[in-house]
Amino acid sequence: GTAAVVLAGIVASLKLVGGTLSEHTFLFLGAGE
Repeated sequence: GTAAVVLAGIVASLKLVGGTLSEHTFLFLGAGE
């Protein structure tokens, strides 16, 4: 579902910018449904 798409986007972006997950800050903004 949605979480799988979000996780795939995060993993792909980390490959582009470098670094690890713990080195970055993420903001999740949505409708909250």
